[in-house]
Amino acid sequence: STKSSNTEDNHKMYGKEINDISGKSAYDAATAKWGKEWRTPTKAEFEELMNTCHGRFVQQNGVWGVKFTSRANGKYIFLPITGYMHKTTLNNANEKGHYWTSTPRSGFAHFGARFRLTKEGGEVGWGTAFYGFCIRPVVK
Repeated sequence: STKSSNTEDNHKMYGKEINDISGKSAYDAATAKWGKEWRTPTKAEFEELMNTCHGRFVQQNGVWGVKFTSRANGKYIFLPITGYMHKTTLNNANEKGHYWTSTPRSGFAHFGARFRLTKEGGEVGWGTAFYGFCIRPVVK
C-alpha cells in the first residue's frame, strides 16, 4: 500500500528473514495490487536484462530513463530514472533509478536486491529494505 513515509517501523518485511517474494501477495506489491499473474522480477531477471540487452540513456515522453533493447529480437523496455524515497524525502530524482527485485539477501533480513540505473548504465546490488524504491511488475 502507499505510504506517506518509508521507515523501518512501517515496512512489512524489515527484520524478517524470508525467501524470494515474487508472486506472494502478502509481500509482493505487484501481485497484491495487479493480481496473481503479475509479480516483481527476481535479481536474476534484472541481471539477464543487463546481459542480453543494450542499455541507452534516452528521454521518452519527457521522462529520462534507460531504454534496454534486446540483442536477440529488438524488443525494448524503458525504465525511468526515478530516484527513491527515504522517510519523506525523494532522493536522486532524475539522477538514478532504483527498482526492487523480489530477491532478499540471505543472512541479512533488512536487505534486498535492487537494480540501480544511472546515465552510465545499470547494476544489481543490495538496498535497505525500507527504502521506497520503484517496482517494475512483470506478467507471466
